[in-house]
Amino acid sequence: MKLVKRRKLRPQVIVVIVILFLFAGLFIAKKLINRVDYSRMQRLDISLHSRSYLLYCVDDNEVLYGDNNNVVIYPASLTKLMTMDAIVSSDVDLEECSSLSDEQHEQLVADNASLAYLSTDYQYSIKDLLFALILPSGADAALALENYQNDLLNMMNKRAAKLGMKNSSFTNCSGLHDENLYTTLDDLLLLCRDLLKYDVARDVLSSGTYMMSDGQMLTSSLKSICGEDDDLNVYGGKTGFTAEAGENIVVYYRYQDKDYLLLLAGADGDPYEGRYYHFDDVVNIFNELY
Repeated sequence: MKLVKRRKLRPQVIVVIVILFLFAGLFIAKKLINRVDYSRMQRLDISLHSRSYLLYCVDDNEVLYGDNNNVVIYPASLTKLMTMDAIVSSDVDLEECSSLSDEQHEQLVADNASLAYLSTDYQYSIKDLLFALILPSGADAALALENYQNDLLNMMNKRAAKLGMKNSSFTNCSGLHDENLYTTLDDLLLLCRDLLKYDVARDVLSSGTYMMSDGQMLTSSLKSICGEDDDLNVYGGKTGFTAEAGENIVVYYRYQDKDYLLLLAGADGDPYEGRYYHFDDVVNIFNELY
């Protein structure tokens, strides 16, 4: 019987194999680190107006409570969080400027869109527009940002794919209702986690007021929803509403030295009629937990 000699691997081949294994290990480790922990998620034993909710501890990277968090929803103005992420993640110069046309303003008024009431004859910095996008939920700010970044909508969808938002699609940058504009709370959580990596995004989300360069003062109503509690500090967040979506809200807050994100969607209220049921749900959850 003739023995077959085994060929020895060359040192160069061994080095390549080791490098490939190291890269594979780093890739897997990164995936595991970035993965949100749902292993101990529970349902809250309270009645809510919202059809979906999710409570996430930023410091522990863990979802504590949730229900219907993987069900497709219409984000309404929560879309503007994706708009902001596409801008801040692209390393734009925040001092560059853009503006809104008269025609765009008139169309937004006709669409009954929420506005920051930007002047059409004024050049606003990108930083101004980000604050106008989030604090008063300005659809006019969203369009001014799109005027600056012509492929903004494409950037939003590419960014969503990169973040792993597998059940999301964006067809406009303002959140005006469209059957093909949708997401889930699980996907929105991935988006919010990413936003918190950027200083300017954290600044925008945690600001109660902001003075625009044209002298206009922007305000956010989210600061007032927690009442008087020394241990509970609501930084800010974002709301959204259309008749089809219902009332949606993301709240970014701190409790006993840890940061949290609370996401709710589909509350059956109407802010135009004074029925802020998404706010009621946030308060009820705070009262239940804290």
